[in-house]
Amino acid sequence: MTADVASAESTRELVRRAVELFGGLDVAVNNAGVPGGHSAADFPWRTGGPCSTPT
Repeated sequence: MTADVASAESTRELVRRAVELFGGLDVAVNNAGVPGGHSAADFPWRTGGPCSTPT
């Protein structure tokens, strides 16, 4: 399922569908975006920041 989390109506509809399909909603995680304004493809992953991959 997807929703535009910038839209309250879209988010409410997502929750309604999840409850209807799965019988409830125990946990919701908003895990969108990449810090620093980079696209995921251009993100400097090996800079030592909090989102770095091991070197």
